[in-house]
Amino acid sequence: MAYGTITKKPNGKYALRLDYGKDVNGKRIRKQETYNTKSEAVRALNKHKSQVDAGNSVLPSKETFAEWIEYWFNNIISQQIAETTAYGYKSIIKNYLEPRLGKYKLQHLSQNNIQEYYTWLLNEEGLSAATVIKHHNLITNILNAAERFERINKNPAKFVSPPKKKRREAEYYTPEQAAKLLSAAKGSRLELPINICLYLGLRRGELCGLKWRDIDFDNRTISIHETRTQAGNKEVVKDTKTESSVRTLHLPQAVYTLLLNEKQAQEQTKAKILNQYYDSDYVVVMENGKPYRANYLSELFAKFIEENELPKIVLHELRHTFASLSNMAGITSYNIGKAMGHSTPATTQKIYTHLLDSTHAQAVEGVANIIDEAMIKASGVSLEDLKKSVEEQINAWNPMDCSDYALEIKDINSQINVNITADELGNLIYDTFKQSFGTRAFNKTLEECTEIAEKIKKINI
Repeated sequence: MAYGTITKKPNGKYALRLDYGKDVNGKRIRKQETYNTKSEAVRALNKHKSQVDAGNSVLPSKETFAEWIEYWFNNIISQQIAETTAYGYKSIIKNYLEPRLGKYKLQHLSQNNIQEYYTWLLNEEGLSAATVIKHHNLITNILNAAERFERINKNPAKFVSPPKKKRREAEYYTPEQAAKLLSAAKGSRLELPINICLYLGLRRGELCGLKWRDIDFDNRTISIHETRTQAGNKEVVKDTKTESSVRTLHLPQAVYTLLLNEKQAQEQTKAKILNQYYDSDYVVVMENGKPYRANYLSELFAKFIEENELPKIVLHELRHTFASLSNMAGITSYNIGKAMGHSTPATTQKIYTHLLDSTHAQAVEGVANIIDEAMIKASGVSLEDLKKSVEEQINAWNPMDCSDYALEIKDINSQINVNITADELGNLIYDTFKQSFGTRAFNKTLEECTEIAEKIKKINI
C-alpha cells in the first residue's frame, strides 16, 4: 500500500499527500498537508505510516466538534443517562461548548483550544473551579467516544490540566442551633420538611418523593425508594440515587406525631375543597395538596433561615447536621452511612439495605435524643417536672373515682417530651384512659382531657 508522496512546491514549501486507502465506492481517499521543510514533511509521513501499520489511522473528515457533539448526545449517551443529567449536559453544550468550541474541526481541536476554553470560563464567565471540572469531564467523555469511533487519533482533553477543585467544608448545625431551628419552624409550613430532614437525614429529592404509602404508622417506619427532582421546569420522578439508598427507617416520636397530624390535616382539607384538592399522595405538599417543587422548597428554606436570623445553611445541609449529630451520639460511621443510604461495597449491606435494621433506629433515636436535650435546655422546661405535673393533675382530676392511676400515668409519661402541645397531650390522655378503662366506662370527653393538658402545660411554662 502507498502511504503518501512528498513534492516540492514553487514557493519552496513541501506538499505531503497522504493516502488512506479506498472508500466503500473504491475511490481513493487522500489528504494534503503543507510543511515549510522537507524534514517536517518526512516526519509527518513516517508518523502516518506508523499509524496505518498499527491500525490507528483515522480517515480525514471535515466534521466539526459541534456536529460530533450532536451525534454523541443523540446516538450514544442520551439513552444511558438520567433525565436530570441530560438536562445538565444540554445546558453546558448550548450555552458554552457549541458557541466557543463548536466551530473547530473535530480532528483539529487541540489541547490548547481546550485549555484556553477553561481559562475563559474561569476569568471571563466567572465560573467556579468545580463547575469548570464538570465541563472538563463532559468534554473528556465526548472526545473519548470520538476516539473509540475512530473520528480522532487521540483525545486532546487527556493532555489538558483542569483547575483544582477547592474543597468546601460541609456546613451543619450544632445541637443548640438545631433546637433553635425546630423552635422557629413550629407551626410553619416548613415544620414537617425540616423535621424529616433533620431527624432522618433525607436528601431533598427523597423528601420530595415521599408518599403516604411509604409511611407505616403501625410499625413506626418510613420507606425511602423514590426521588422527585427537577430538570429545568420539568418534574422528574425516579428511583433513589443508588441501590443502598433504598432503605426503611425508624420514626422517632417527634416526626411520627407531625406526620400523623399532617395526614389528618390533609384529609380534612381534601374533604372541604373536594375537586379543587390536588390528590397526589405526596407527603410534603402545599395547602391545596400540590407537591412542592424541589427548587422552590430550597428557596423557601433559605428565606426562612434569613428571616429567623439563623446561621446560613442550605436545605441539604440538614442531612450533614444529621450525620454530625449521629456522630456526637456515638453512632459508628458505618451505621450512620446505612441510615443515610450511602453506598458501600459490603455485600450484606446491599442485600439487607431495604430492611429495617436496629442500627437505623439507633442512629435516628440518637439524633432525636440530642435534639430533645438541647430543646429542653433552650426552653428551661424539665421533662421530669412535666411528668410530675401529669401525675399530680391526673390524680387531682380523678376521672374514674378511684385511687390508683399509676399504670395510666406511666403509659402517658413514657410517650411525652417537653415539646408536646396541649392538644397532643390531651389526645394522649384521652386515648390512654379509653384503652385502659374501655370506651363505655370512661365517659370524659376529649375537650375535658385537653383542659387538663392545658393546666399541665401552664404549670411548666
